[in-house]
Amino acid sequence: MGARDKLNSAYTTGCLAVAGLFGWATESWMVFFIALVVLLGLAVNNGDIRPGK
Repeated sequence: MGARDKLNSAYTTGCLAVAGLFGWATESWMVFFIALVVLLGLAVNNGDIRPGK
């Protein structure tokens, strides 16, 4: 597992944790999934998560 894979995994785990907090605070699965998609999308757009080679 290379450095990029480890960073991608860490950012994905962080996105899941933050989305989980939003979902838990609102007690809504819909908020969880929306927050997860938005956070992952922002991370990919910012270059924090780099898919593929």
